[in-house]
Amino acid sequence: MQSKLFIIKGTDIEAPVTAFIQRYYQTVHESVYPGGFIRLFQDYVFLKDNDMMVCLRADTNRVKDGIYIIEIITGGGGASLFFQNIKDWSDNDRIVNFKERLQDFCKEN
Repeated sequence: MQSKLFIIKGTDIEAPVTAFIQRYYQTVHESVYPGGFIRLFQDYVFLKDNDMMVCLRADTNRVKDGIYIIEIITGGGGASLFFQNIKDWSDNDRIVNFKERLQDFCKEN
């Protein structure tokens, strides 16, 4: 399991950042709570021939101060010790993909 925290700073960022997160992966389970939401989905890993879990946690508690916090957590999918390196690579690959798309989004906005 791996995770990465991203902090986005700016004015009037809640609506566009939330829309970005919702477009990132659309077939999800979502739970909304005061101060944020969680989006959870399965992502297929070809080399392991099973699914891993990806969780996007959005913290909007400080959005009025111009701070939006996103955490991505990846893992699961069970792997034997033989496939541990593939599992770690797969977990990190999802984080890198999200990071690159978030960077592109921030450059455009």
